[in-house]
Amino acid sequence: MRVIAGPSRFLRFAALLTALAVVVPALNAQEELKRIRVELRKEPGHWLVGQAAAATSDSVHLVPERSRDTLGFARRDLRRIQVSKGRRSRAGVGALIGAGLFGAAGIALTTAEECEGYCPSPGTGFAVGAAAGAGLGAIVGAFIHYEKWQETPLKVGVSRKGRKGVGVGVTVPF
Repeated sequence: MRVIAGPSRFLRFAALLTALAVVVPALNAQEELKRIRVELRKEPGHWLVGQAAAATSDSVHLVPERSRDTLGFARRDLRRIQVSKGRRSRAGVGALIGAGLFGAAGIALTTAEECEGYCPSPGTGFAVGAAAGAGLGAIVGAFIHYEKWQETPLKVGVSRKGRKGVGVGVTVPF
């Protein structure tokens, strides 16, 4: 009969895999900072955009675009906070606009009085113009991007902290 002096290889391997499963996502979460924008109370309509660095009960910290500095703002100085939900292109909108404009131009060209000899039907002119316009509009729209933002509430909470009394805090969900 064999006596096991320590954990088996299987148990050590399982422990290593478990540790990696916990540590690797945590490291990735630290690297992927959320893109946020804040509006200050004293500058309504002016947004400061950057990466969320930290949020405490009374402040929000962010790293502005094109900067390495971290800026902190007191919660009382913030009017609104928004979190980016991603950037998207306008390729679809460009395709629709191009198809409409070039399709109308195709109809206009095929119904012109100067057309001599073979003149395609207005339907063919529309189809060819709309196809060309959709392609061109999609290419142009692919270079035009917009960002979708979601309002993030500044939640104020009250909690009891043991025997010391009551604490008030702000939660900023990123």
